[in-house]
Amino acid sequence: MPHPFNQESIPRLPERRDNAENFFTCLMLTSDSGRPALYWQNYAELKRNFELYKERSLAFSQLCTQPDESKRIAEFWKQIAIDDPSHIALEWEPKNRKMLALRHLASYFEKNCYYAARQVQLQFSTPLSQWEEYLYYARVYIYTVDNLLKLLRAYNIFYQASLDTYIQQTLIKIIKTESDIGKFSPWRLLAKKSDKELDKALQQKFREPNISQYKFARKCFKQVYHVNKVSNPAIRRTGNKWPDADSEDFRAAAEYYNAGKFLPSAPHEVSAGANISGEQMQAWMKICIAALQNYPKSINLESLEILQEEGREGLLSELELVEPNIDEVKDSDTKVRELLNRS
Repeated sequence: MPHPFNQESIPRLPERRDNAENFFTCLMLTSDSGRPALYWQNYAELKRNFELYKERSLAFSQLCTQPDESKRIAEFWKQIAIDDPSHIALEWEPKNRKMLALRHLASYFEKNCYYAARQVQLQFSTPLSQWEEYLYYARVYIYTVDNLLKLLRAYNIFYQASLDTYIQQTLIKIIKTESDIGKFSPWRLLAKKSDKELDKALQQKFREPNISQYKFARKCFKQVYHVNKVSNPAIRRTGNKWPDADSEDFRAAAEYYNAGKFLPSAPHEVSAGANISGEQMQAWMKICIAALQNYPKSINLESLEILQEEGREGLLSELELVEPNIDEVKDSDTKVRELLNRS
């Protein structure tokens, strides 16, 4: 069930303790008595890299001693990430310093993802359960290598806006585009979600062999629907709402399913089952849509790992989280409860 958010219960963004934490922590979601709350979780590798630069780079170390120098520290990582000639690589710097710099910046921009999602939520008065979905869209964009590099290279200091403002305004546009506010179609939802998301959504109510059959049917439907409707200029103009599927789409998708079930790549649950009709294909797609609509998007690490599944290079691969000791866990729980009490 989606979280029963209202404006007062959108979780507050907790403050990070110092400049350093702005660059090696990520947002995580927890709940207490059904109420959502956010907290910061450390990345072990990013924390080690931050400490390395603090120890070996005098300029970087001096930045870290100032009480409010996060923006200048972000500029430091930005120069490394975009291969600024003013930053010459030193012998002690890690070989993957550019990727680490991008990861530091993605961590820093987590707060911009939060505020962008919150602004869209309040501006459009959309169902409040979509707040987490908006935050997900922003974070997926930031944690994709090509996207973040494109933003950093496009940024121009003469825009008379800070890097933070530039990133946040861009993310607001991304959220509006990805969520198709005012142009929502359940068929777009069905076609855009990943196999991993659909699998998790279906697991809430169904078991095998149904899950494998529904997923394979969705794969067949997507192929037909894109050709017949989405990419057909006679049916849909680019940027317009995705049209409803019709009986011809379901009939063709069912034929595709029946032919594909004998391929070696087809799951056993599919190949062992019977042929299906267009009507059954339609019924299965409605089941998939309902499952996706009722399954809330998680903003935690697991949801962002979908980047790798979809073939896009993400910034979370091979990063490990710091294993907290029991005192740290208790301290984190106390902070979460304090957040809830202030809400």
